[in-house]
Amino acid sequence: MQVGLDTFNISYNVFMSKVGKDLSVGVRIKASTDTKKDVVRVWTDTKNWQFSLVGLIDEDANISIERVEIQSFGDSLAYLKLIAIHEKPSFKIDLQKLGSGFAELAQVSNDEAQIFLDNYMQSSVNLTLTEQLFSDYAKDENTKSWLTL
Repeated sequence: MQVGLDTFNISYNVFMSKVGKDLSVGVRIKASTDTKKDVVRVWTDTKNWQFSLVGLIDEDANISIERVEIQSFGDSLAYLKLIAIHEKPSFKIDLQKLGSGFAELAQVSNDEAQIFLDNYMQSSVNLTLTEQLFSDYAKDENTKSWLTL
């Protein structure tokens, strides 16, 4: 399902603010020095939903989002993945329903997409979960060199 933010009655500024705020406290992973981009990952949750956010951002201290992937997981009511690519003045959004089989995708209904995005927008960063999921990476010397502090 390919849509724009206007489909969900969410303004560009509100979406950018929420995603930027979430990613600003995530774990930054050094990316290519050629592209000057970093990857940031953080987990958020709300009642009945858990979300994993992975964003491609500029390497500098400001959060300038180029691309973000938001995926529900764990005890979420449904498993969906949203990929948003920044195409000024807005985002091009692709939503997919994740099936129970390996690499199984299905169509997302308008209602499912709205519920997913509404719950993400209401979610809060879960620093405990983010810390737990990255603690194993930090103990691995090969991976540790990729994490920035």
